[in-house]
Amino acid sequence: MKRFAAVVASLAIISLSIWFTASRDTAQERGEDGGSGDAGFVLACSADLQALCEDLATLADGLSVTVVAPDATVASYLAGEGPDAWLTAAPWPGILQTRATVAGTPRSLVGADDGLAQQTVDLVVTEGWRSALATRCGDPVDWVCLVDAVGRPAAELGAATNGVFKLGIAQPTGIDGVAALGAALHGWFTSPSVNLAAYDRLDFEDRFAVPLSTLRRNGGNDRDPFNLVVTRPGTYGATLTLGGQRRLTDLADLGRDDLTLRVLALQSTATARLVLVAPTEAARSEAFRRIGRDDIVERAAQHGWSAADDSPAGLPDPALLDLLITKWMDR
Repeated sequence: MKRFAAVVASLAIISLSIWFTASRDTAQERGEDGGSGDAGFVLACSADLQALCEDLATLADGLSVTVVAPDATVASYLAGEGPDAWLTAAPWPGILQTRATVAGTPRSLVGADDGLAQQTVDLVVTEGWRSALATRCGDPVDWVCLVDAVGRPAAELGAATNGVFKLGIAQPTGIDGVAALGAALHGWFTSPSVNLAAYDRLDFEDRFAVPLSTLRRNGGNDRDPFNLVVTRPGTYGATLTLGGQRRLTDLADLGRDDLTLRVLALQSTATARLVLVAPTEAARSEAFRRIGRDDIVERAAQHGWSAADDSPAGLPDPALLDLLITKWMDR
């Protein structure tokens, strides 16, 4: 699918967005619509965060919350029609800034460096491939070895299963896919076997083109590969999934003890950080006035997000990430 088609598809999501408008009970009892009385303040919420956003909407004070794909929100900001504020995860604000600069209309959002919570990209592996990957790629798993294993037959890797090894990565139009794909790129270049921490665009195009093509052919066609591993065993041998361990725990709590999925540690980790950003500091402050920062942090924790820290994100520069997205989507 070409990049243009991807953007058009993302924009189409806007028309199908799920709108939630809520006011606190106390405000309703007073006959007010909350805050300043203006219910027109719009908070866009990335589609990957829909469950969290539905929860937050019940706390919203005079706030309209719309769930939209991050790629579509970026497009709306670039068109000068963006929401008043945006709840998403870094690196998406940086991707917006990159695309705006390329378009000749520099734009940045306030709050991109203020993490509210975070999740780590996990390698979730099926039983048939787990032992082979651990033996071949080490513990923790080396990124170069992991990427090199993609597309190889089970017999070659010594796996107790059939077929070729496929690594599921969500399409990079949302938080999960961008974090997973970025983790693979950054982990590959910073692996001891490559050891190029200061890699740039030329390094990416010269050295990662073949691995990227292999990854794309063997696991880049679905929005939620983790769900397919659960519902259609055999689709993938493993997935790179944001909050994979948490999702496995949630399934266990639902009684899915039959699943044989496990998380293997990776040689380096990558983290997506939940952020609330806005075009101005005043707009961001207004968003926090209508839905408290502590409320967001508390509800995010209930949805599997950990407390944010100052550790490196383990992801490429946003400009490289945007190039990576373009290459991935230009099939």
